[in-house]
Amino acid sequence: MRYRHWLNVGQGDETVFVTTGVLGFTPVFRRSELADAMLNSLADDCLHLGVTLHAYVVMPEHLHLLARLPPGRTAASVMRSMKSRSAAILLPMCRQEMDSLQPSVHGRRAFWQEGFRSVPVYSEDDAIVKVAYIHNNPVKRGLVRSAEEYRWSSAWLFEQGSWCEETGLPLDQVLARHQRC
Repeated sequence: MRYRHWLNVGQGDETVFVTTGVLGFTPVFRRSELADAMLNSLADDCLHLGVTLHAYVVMPEHLHLLARLPPGRTAASVMRSMKSRSAAILLPMCRQEMDSLQPSVHGRRAFWQEGFRSVPVYSEDDAIVKVAYIHNNPVKRGLVRSAEEYRWSSAWLFEQGSWCEETGLPLDQVLARHQRC
């Protein structure tokens, strides 16, 4: 099978579905402290960058999100910021796992696979499909029986009725649930 090149599109004020993976598809997010730190970083970045987060899931080795980009920011610029900041937080927490994947180059190591995948979501029906895909990912993988059981997904917020079409997810609740010890 040939490698499929993805055009990572998404301009300001567009809603995009994004997927990105850990280098070598290493399942570092099996460790709850790393998954919690990832969600803290994601929520902080959304607040800082003005991203409206509509749905998310942190799987053991990758993550998916549905988000509306802020005006003037592309999917590429948002993801570059998010991946850079989260890598700075996560790499020291999992140095051993990541050291086995790559040699140090001037003391720098990567956490994320190069690139990401993003596609714009233009219709409400498409958004509903993407949210269902995001929330059912842990169920499909056999990690939980129901989407709401998975701690590192926004399914619990949807179950509580906390999602709003205009403002997205309440990031303060995401932060409160995943506070670092």
